[in-house]
Amino acid sequence: MKFSEIEFDTVKDYLVCATEDDFDEIEMYIAAAKSFVKTYTALSDEELEENEYFVMPTLMLISSFYENKSVEMSGKLNVIYSNLLNLGKVHSLWVAILIQVD
Repeated sequence: MKFSEIEFDTVKDYLVCATEDDFDEIEMYIAAAKSFVKTYTALSDEELEENEYFVMPTLMLISSFYENKSVEMSGKLNVIYSNLLNLGKVHSLWVAILIQVD
């Protein structure tokens, strides 16, 4: 399976308990997970397509989004939520650096 083939039906089967009623929610998680993987790896769409490795971590991230709808776990900030915020900070710093270089 390719990265671009991660779509609702595949994710619904992966999650097992998801239904058609979850379509909008799952589509949101798919977009967020794909965006996270692209930003985190800094790989192009073509590079992500070349390696099937990235499918499983993306599905796992979608699953985590679906199953853990809270930013808190046992009184602590959810690690995935925290990493998403930190990644956003790092990404914006890189953008600022690149702008200054040009």
